[in-house]
Amino acid sequence: MPLAAFFRTAAAVLLTSAAAAQAPAPAPAGLWRGSLQVAPGSELAVFFDLQGQNPSFSGTLSVPQQTDKLLPLSSVVLRHDSLLLRADVLRARFAGRFSADGQQVAGAWFQSGAQLPLTLRRSTEQAKAAAAPRRPQVPKTPFPYRSEDLTFPNQPAGFALAGTLTLPAGKGPFPAVVLVSGSGPEDRNETVFGHQPFLVLADYLTRRGFVVLRYDDRGVGESKGTFKDATTADFTTDALAALAYLRTRPDVRPRQVALVGHS
Repeated sequence: MPLAAFFRTAAAVLLTSAAAAQAPAPAPAGLWRGSLQVAPGSELAVFFDLQGQNPSFSGTLSVPQQTDKLLPLSSVVLRHDSLLLRADVLRARFAGRFSADGQQVAGAWFQSGAQLPLTLRRSTEQAKAAAAPRRPQVPKTPFPYRSEDLTFPNQPAGFALAGTLTLPAGKGPFPAVVLVSGSGPEDRNETVFGHQPFLVLADYLTRRGFVVLRYDDRGVGESKGTFKDATTADFTTDALAALAYLRTRPDVRPRQVALVGHS
């Protein structure tokens, strides 16, 4: 090789190496979306919301098709162009590598002995909302009735329970219903896997002329007390307290108050 050509090649190598050394590190902060093929023809959208700067990253994982809850990530680690995410609550982890432009991370999802390919791409809150399943039964505002958040006392237990009261339009008084949740700690809407059956039921009954009281279980949401170690007899006093409260209201017919529940 002629000497001049050698120096030109060496200079090109040095410039390329310098550019690589000066290339900015990937910036993982932001919202990322990927799709897991959990069965033939069935995909599950997953979203990672990453925050902070290296080495102090944090983040959450959400699966809108399954739940509206945010699951905390146990660790978020950036090593050069590699991203490692761990979700101990699911006994799962993701390992991937950034693309040259930093707009996607190609890797794999590891959980319960399975390894699934997963590529994350930058996303938006609008895309996340669109990925959630449609819930046409969930009531939408404006409502043709009044709604108020309140507390009422459980005198024997010595604490207050918090709930929401919905009242039909008009003067009243009206018949009334207390919604009583089933097993396990439940909020006033009985939220489970993205569904809110007590919100739906309260809307249905109130539109048909009933005052409806739904409340957070003791120790849940805004209700005081402790759920753990509470007995059926304890929960009975909560329901009786709700009945007693409704019977004190001038807009409720005290002899037409009922319980609606399930387990």
